[in-house]
Amino acid sequence: MDRRRFIKGILSGAMISLSGTVLYRHFGRQTPEWIERNITLGLPHSHPHDHDPLPFADEQPILEDGASQPVIGNELELDPISDEQPSYLAKIQNFDASFNDDVWLTESEKAMLNQTLKRINSVKNTIGFGNFNVVSFDEALRYGRSFSSIGEFTAAEIEFMEQLFYDDVSRLGFFGSRVTENLTDRIKLSDVDKIPRTGHYLYKGDPLNLYNKLREDVGDTIILTSGVRSVMKQFQLFMNKVVSSDYNISRASRSLAPPAHTFHSVGDFDVGKVGFGLDNFTNRFAETEEYRRMIELGYIEIRYTTTNRDGVRYEPWHVRV
Repeated sequence: MDRRRFIKGILSGAMISLSGTVLYRHFGRQTPEWIERNITLGLPHSHPHDHDPLPFADEQPILEDGASQPVIGNELELDPISDEQPSYLAKIQNFDASFNDDVWLTESEKAMLNQTLKRINSVKNTIGFGNFNVVSFDEALRYGRSFSSIGEFTAAEIEFMEQLFYDDVSRLGFFGSRVTENLTDRIKLSDVDKIPRTGHYLYKGDPLNLYNKLREDVGDTIILTSGVRSVMKQFQLFMNKVVSSDYNISRASRSLAPPAHTFHSVGDFDVGKVGFGLDNFTNRFAETEEYRRMIELGYIEIRYTTTNRDGVRYEPWHVRV
């Protein structure tokens, strides 16, 4: 089994001693410059030790699309893509399988991923599900310093996230576009609207208009299941997927875009059938009346088709904007 390293020097003492700092500074920032939100995230103003994680009753997710999904048959249409068509299509059709040339994490990388993911989950638990969808990298670091329930992100954890964010993910078998250039890019709350009863956000303009029109034409049995995702949100989803994929990072990338490569950060969104649960994130969604009506409208495009060139499994729920 090929266990090529996907991250070089995460725990390398030589790198740290030579650089004297983490890669965050290498990319042009000596210290974070906190940019205040136009709208408060609703955090408590008193001492953080006095509070349990914030409840935000209307911000609980309808679904969370990070779990490992079963393979629903192997009947995807084959369309010639390249000389490597059989290998490529076999992988996206059998996305939850492992292949000999997949990239696996080493033991030290597993430990660092688990440590970083635990802290990221603490950010989510502290600020609430809805707020976490739009929290920036800089803000997450600030919350880590401010809340003992989170704890300050270590230099090694920050370096791990930087390496993952700026990695050349084509060697994992993921060929999608980089849509977020900088780790510190943030989502302006003035640019998004929160969708009632979902805990998710959509960008104003084309994404929000498309979703509203879709709901008007299909009906209220179709619902937003994932909208705008910040860098930190995608870190959390992707790291969870790596864990559930037995630390096969190539396998994880066939089901979830690596950080910096999700189109959710620029407008795409997921939809599902109300009450359908995690089946909304399997091929079974394509068998629903909601999906049939959605496609018959003629103006909806699916981002990851059965023959997409991004190295991603078929996602009938992922609407391209």
